[in-house]
Amino acid sequence: MKPIRLGVGSVLIAFVALGAGSSLLGQEGALRYRWNKGDVLRYRVIQTTNAAMSGIPGMGEMNVTNTMTQVQQFTTTDVAADGAATLQVKFESLKMEMGTPMGTFVYDSAAPPPQNPDQMVAQLAASVGALVGESITLVMTPNGNIQKMEGMARIMEKVQKSTPAMGMAGLESLMTDDSMKGSFGQSFAHLPGTAVKTGETWKHDLVMPNPFGTMNVATQYSLKAVESTGGKELAQILSTATIKAAPGGKPPAMPMPMTIQFSDGTGDGEIFFDRRAGRTQRATFNTTMPMTMNMTAPDGSTVNISALTKTTMTTELIEK
Repeated sequence: MKPIRLGVGSVLIAFVALGAGSSLLGQEGALRYRWNKGDVLRYRVIQTTNAAMSGIPGMGEMNVTNTMTQVQQFTTTDVAADGAATLQVKFESLKMEMGTPMGTFVYDSAAPPPQNPDQMVAQLAASVGALVGESITLVMTPNGNIQKMEGMARIMEKVQKSTPAMGMAGLESLMTDDSMKGSFGQSFAHLPGTAVKTGETWKHDLVMPNPFGTMNVATQYSLKAVESTGGKELAQILSTATIKAAPGGKPPAMPMPMTIQFSDGTGDGEIFFDRRAGRTQRATFNTTMPMTMNMTAPDGSTVNISALTKTTMTTELIEK
C-alpha cells in the first residue's frame, strides 16, 4: 500500500482532525457489500495452479501449471429492500496458459485464432472459450452469500455443440450453476454484515462441487486493520481455511479404471475491502490440496500417483 504524502497545509489540517475523527478507524464499522442499481464494476480474476506429480510410469516427477486470467463485468440490475443485489456478470475476456511436459499451450480470447491451432488449444477455445461474451445472473446478499445463480446450463449447451466428446471430460460438473456459485464464493469473501472491531473473527462454510465430489471449505476470517487512504477506507481481512473432500460427483471417463482420493487441504488469504464503498478492492486466496490416484495399467500392474496441487486466486477491481 502506497504511503500517504502530505504537504505542510495538509499536515496542519490532519493534525486538527486527528483528535476528532481518526479514532473511528479503530472502532466498530459494518463490513457489508453495497450495490447500487446501475453500478458497473469490472474485476480481473487470475487463478494460478501448480500440480506436482510423482509416480507416473516413465515420467518420474513432473509439474503441470495452469494460469487462467478473466475480466468480468458486474452490472447491478436490481437491489432488494434487504440489500440483496441481482448482478449480471459478463465474461469479457479469458486467457489460459497451460504448461506441461509436452509443451506450453496458450488460448487467448483477445488474440486472433491461429490458422492451424494445436489440438489442445482448439479444445480450450471450444470449452472455456465458450464463456467469453456470455453472461450469468446471480443474487448476492450484503454479507456475500450467493443465494441464486443461473445461466450456466445455457452456456454448457453451447460448449457441448462445439467440443469433442473426449474434451468434455469433467466439464459437466465444472460448468454448472452450483460449481460457479462456489467459484464466485471464493472470489468474494464472506463478510459478517455487522459492526466488527479490529481483531474480531467470524467463520463461514463453503461447498464447492467438482467432478469427484465436493470440497467443504471452512474459513475463519479476522479483521486485522483499517486504513484510510486515497479516499478509501480499506479493511485488511486475513483468512485461514481447512478443506475436506467428500466423494461423489460424476467422474470423467478415463481410459483405465482409476480411484482418486483427496487428503485434507489448507488455505489462507488476504482481502482489502473498501468499507466506505462496500466493495472488494483486492482479494487473494491460496489453497494446498494433496491427492492420490490409483489405477491398473493394461499389463495388470498397479500404478500409484501422488499429487500436490497449489492454487492462488486473485481478484482485483479494475479502476476506471
